[in-house]
Amino acid sequence: MRWLVVKASEHGLGLYYRPIEGRDAVCDTALWISHGWLMLVKKALGLPFRPLEWLDMPVMRRIAISTPNVMTALRKLNRDQARPYNFAISPVLTNLSNEPVLLLGPFVKDARRWKTMPYINIYDEKAPTRWNRRPCLLCHIPLI
Repeated sequence: MRWLVVKASEHGLGLYYRPIEGRDAVCDTALWISHGWLMLVKKALGLPFRPLEWLDMPVMRRIAISTPNVMTALRKLNRDQARPYNFAISPVLTNLSNEPVLLLGPFVKDARRWKTMPYINIYDEKAPTRWNRRPCLLCHIPLI
């Protein structure tokens, strides 16, 4: 039996950048959202499902470079790409420290690169850092 998602709600997910490209023609929504709904329904019904390859990817937001402090921080990573009104990418974090943290990186569509690319915290502008789970944990969209 083939399962189809006919209506997949995007409510609350629109601010996150897509971990995979494409749209589902049946329910006219982002492919990653329809795949997530299908996995949730199968899990809820106790049916076998295949875990989605993007579930271990960091959740990202696309951010416009609209302030001088953001542009200054990003120029430390990529001088040519950091221009007013271009975009940057930012992992969604759960901050477990008392320090302000907003990591930004050059805008990259390829989700496979998100874990290994450099980021900079715009609040301290220290040397670029790689993604890790300490002192901040990356949030994953709670699909399972």
